[in-house]
Amino acid sequence: LARLQQHLSLSSDPSFTAVCLLKKVVQSRLSEVPDMSRALEIIAHFQLNPAASRKLREIVEKRAEDLNETLEQVQGVLSVAHEPSTVLLKVAEILLAGRNLAPEEFEAIKLESKLAAKREKLLQKQEEKARKKQKKEQKEGSSSSGSGSSSSTSSSSSSKKKSKKKGKQKKKEKNTSAKKVKKDKKDKKSKKKKNKKD
Repeated sequence: LARLQQHLSLSSDPSFTAVCLLKKVVQSRLSEVPDMSRALEIIAHFQLNPAASRKLREIVEKRAEDLNETLEQVQGVLSVAHEPSTVLLKVAEILLAGRNLAPEEFEAIKLESKLAAKREKLLQKQEEKARKKQKKEQKEGSSSSGSGSSSSTSSSSSSKKKSKKKGKQKKKEKNTSAKKVKKDKKDKKSKKKKNKKD
């Protein structure tokens, strides 16, 4: 019952799977419900997605007679795969057909995985480069805007100083003119006094 439960937990149609498995056992096409323990370990180790996990369950059911050998090959293929889930779905039809992967097929998967890993690494480098460039541009943009604001601040302060200076100058001129007027008045008074004396 525990084994049946393992199969049903990975089936897209549990009712149909249960009927199929029990029918095979009753008809002696299977001596017992195949053990999923090692397959579950493979699923956990390679973090297979739901589609790949369901396909592995099908392989276990189909290859129950040479299960250990089949799972050994599955593990070997996945250990060299760059994307284990994708690779398992790719080789599943071969295994479900009852044959094992030929050495050249295994080598092709190995080479393809290496190339995929290189492509991903290159893509990551390019993305990192683009991120750094963006950061640099943002930094430069913010510093230039900062200098712009500081220059505007300095210009406004200098204009303030100029206006202050002008104000002081005007005040000075006013005082000077007032003093001049006073002096003129004094001179006129003194002249008048002189004339009177004369």
